[in-house]
Amino acid sequence: MAGTEIELLCVETDEKWSFIGAKDCPIWLWLAVEREAGLVVGLI
Repeated sequence: MAGTEIELLCVETDEKWSFIGAKDCPIWLWLAVEREAGLVVGLI
Protein backbone atom coordinates (compact mmCIF):
# COMPACT_ATOMS: atom_id res chain seq x y z
CA MET A 1 0.00 0.00 0.00
CA ALA A 2 2.52 2.53 -1.16
CA GLY A 3 1.53 6.16 -0.69
CA THR A 4 -1.04 5.44 2.01
CA GLU A 5 -0.99 7.87 4.92
CA ILE A 6 -2.16 6.97 8.40
CA GLU A 7 -3.24 9.64 10.87
CA LEU A 8 -3.09 8.73 14.54
CA LEU A 9 -5.38 10.33 17.11
CA CYS A 10 -4.79 10.51 20.83
CA VAL A 11 -8.17 9.81 22.40
CA GLU A 12 -9.02 10.07 26.08
CA THR A 13 -11.95 8.11 27.52
CA ASP A 14 -13.94 8.70 30.65
CA GLU A 15 -16.89 7.05 32.33
CA LYS A 16 -19.68 8.78 34.21
CA TRP A 17 -22.75 7.46 35.90
CA SER A 18 -26.11 8.99 36.61
CA PHE A 19 -29.53 7.97 37.86
CA ILE A 20 -32.50 7.92 35.49
CA GLY A 21 -35.88 8.08 37.19
CA ALA A 22 -34.84 6.54 40.53
CA LYS A 23 -31.68 5.81 42.46
CA ASP A 24 -32.09 2.07 41.90
CA CYS A 25 -31.57 2.54 38.13
CA PRO A 26 -27.98 3.77 37.51
CA ILE A 27 -26.90 4.50 33.92
CA TRP A 28 -23.26 4.46 32.77
CA LEU A 29 -22.08 6.94 30.11
CA TRP A 30 -18.81 6.52 28.20
CA LEU A 31 -17.21 9.53 26.53
CA ALA A 32 -14.24 9.60 24.13
CA VAL A 33 -12.52 12.97 23.52
CA GLU A 34 -9.75 13.75 21.02
CA ARG A 35 -7.15 15.41 23.26
CA GLU A 36 -5.62 17.98 20.91
CA ALA A 37 -8.83 19.56 19.58
CA GLY A 38 -11.09 18.67 22.51
CA LEU A 39 -13.72 17.21 20.19
CA VAL A 40 -16.05 14.41 21.28
CA VAL A 41 -15.45 11.44 18.97
CA GLY A 42 -17.70 8.93 20.74
CA LEU A 43 -20.49 8.78 23.30
CA ILE A 44 -22.14 5.58 24.48
